[in-house]
Amino acid sequence: MKELALPKFESKTVEFKQFLNDGEKSLTRLKTVDAFANTNGGSLYVGVKDQTYEPIGLSKEIVDSQVQLFIREVKEHITPLPTYNFEYLEIPNKTDSFIIKINILREKNIFYLKYNGFFTVYLRDEGRNYPATPEKIEFLFANKASIPYDLQITDVKYDERDFTKLHNKYREIHKIELTFKTLLNIGFVNKDGFLARGALIFKDNYRGEATLAVCNLWKGINKGIDDYETSGDLNGNIFDNIERILSFVQENNKIVEVKLPTSRLSIPSYPTRSVFESVVNAYAHKNYYYSESFIQINLYFDRLEIVSPGSLLDQDVDLKRETNISSILPTRRNQLICEVLSLCNYMEKRGSGFEKITEDYKNYSGSKKPYIDSDSTRFIITLPNLNTETGVIDENTKNLLAKSKDNSIQTSEKDEQILGYCYYKERTLREIASLLNIEPSSYLRNEIIGNLINNNLLYQNKNSKAITYLTNKSLVELKD
Repeated sequence: MKELALPKFESKTVEFKQFLNDGEKSLTRLKTVDAFANTNGGSLYVGVKDQTYEPIGLSKEIVDSQVQLFIREVKEHITPLPTYNFEYLEIPNKTDSFIIKINILREKNIFYLKYNGFFTVYLRDEGRNYPATPEKIEFLFANKASIPYDLQITDVKYDERDFTKLHNKYREIHKIELTFKTLLNIGFVNKDGFLARGALIFKDNYRGEATLAVCNLWKGINKGIDDYETSGDLNGNIFDNIERILSFVQENNKIVEVKLPTSRLSIPSYPTRSVFESVVNAYAHKNYYYSESFIQINLYFDRLEIVSPGSLLDQDVDLKRETNISSILPTRRNQLICEVLSLCNYMEKRGSGFEKITEDYKNYSGSKKPYIDSDSTRFIITLPNLNTETGVIDENTKNLLAKSKDNSIQTSEKDEQILGYCYYKERTLREIASLLNIEPSSYLRNEIIGNLINNNLLYQNKNSKAITYLTNKSLVELKD
């Protein structure tokens, strides 16, 4: 048992807590743990007043419950799990009274505090925690993580029998066997045969969060009250996941035949090559430190979105609907994963995925050009549906007109304006009134909108704070 020796003040590496309370108050100390791990390490002293720095102490029973609470909360809220240890300091001349000294080590990883669905990186200065800006996070990656996520060595031994899919793909492409030396040269294994973290997702039987993806098919242009279909969680071997995602898109990839003077041209909603490049890019450049986040494939009426956790490296500013995508040269965040995908012809060594997407859409402009959005938390490639009249639709557009598919149901000009305005997005009574340049009156609600509801042309949603309306697309079509 160590004798009591306390620092005199809180500092960049020291913080005092009288007691670890459960619940929302835990957020403050979790910020401290995350900030210590991301900065210079530090020690959290429990059993000391954080205002007067007076040692109060805890009984043995309370010490045990406090330690278990700390372990549970850190495991739940900080990713990846930081390295820490406990020391128990006895207060002199005080029976059964201890201070817990929790030492949080500084490591090469970047640590994220996940709370209420948000991921934040905290840093530490003299006695204060503060959230890192996107620029600070990129600086940390560049200067702190000298060993990238995918090249960190695990305690899992390489066994060729665990990688039959990888070996088969390599043999099929190169007509030779994939050797241990080749794997060693790219960092897949070390000289003792232990696998890197990035190698694990290529195992035949991999089931984990790193490859997690969810495919959703939405009937409209947003995640409104429309019905949707989902693939459920995909979290298998990276090759299998890529194939499953491509199959999901292909099942919903409609082909339109266009008659030319001397032939016919088949136009898919989404070019197969562009979908492939986008999905591979999502896995190749994903920020795997967001261990519990996942790749999203959202298929809407007017577009396909592929969402990958983490920003594009070396981008000084956020990107918003950037259509000049061939000019973007993403830095490889995951060198090993990219190397393996390159060996299996899933991507080229110098990276030309964005150029291939640009080539597929070279004959299109405006709302039918693919674009990229990126910020500090995610990267999105959007591919427009080439078989819609409008391409990617502005959900706030007010100039669409729609009519009933049943010619026996007569609709007025106002009806067609409302049905077009509510075709892709739920609207409130006030929004509809503004569209028509009239007051949001009971006449509008009961007579005009009510008539559309009675004819099943318009849905009414009472689940939100304000009642909203959405067009029934099974019975209504847009006018040319």
